[in-house]
Amino acid sequence: MQFLRRFGRAPVAQRACNSSVRRVPQKTSKSLSEIQKHLKDKIGGNLRTVIRVFHLFDYNQDGHIQQHEFRRILDNYCIHLTDKEFQ
Repeated sequence: MQFLRRFGRAPVAQRACNSSVRRVPQKTSKSLSEIQKHLKDKIGGNLRTVIRVFHLFDYNQDGHIQQHEFRRILDNYCIHLTDKEFQ
């Protein structure tokens, strides 16, 4: 979360995200449409900050980031997915 503070104000949900709830086992997996809606709800109002974060993680400036870094960005936005959901 420290890198987000450098590039913009962190969303309220992100500041409230508690690392102790990371990777809590879920009873059921979310569908792709549920995951998409969740992403839209979390980052829709903070698009400028999200774009800055993606540029920050684009180390070689080719317009792409690696999967593990993308997952870290999602975790920082309190979007916790199981390994299966992430794939």
